[in-house]
Amino acid sequence: SNDDDGNYQAQTCVKSGYVTGASHYVIKVASGGHPFPNNSGLMQLYSQSTGKLETILLDEGILTELRTAAVGALAAQLLAPSVL
Repeated sequence: SNDDDGNYQAQTCVKSGYVTGASHYVIKVASGGHPFPNNSGLMQLYSQSTGKLETILLDEGILTELRTAAVGALAAQLLAPSVL
């Protein structure tokens, strides 16, 4: 499917995570948007000492959905009034 101009509305986001002194770092790639019905994505695990790719996890966006849900729950817990 296309929008009214015939253009796709899909997007891809790339994020990384790095902890000083850890053995590995991670790069997360997540894509989605119109016309895709669901998220898609993967995680890449690299050695911090060699920079070599060691693992690819094809999670199809499940980790992105879990992270979004966890952050939403944490924000609600921290920011919601104590009495509703």
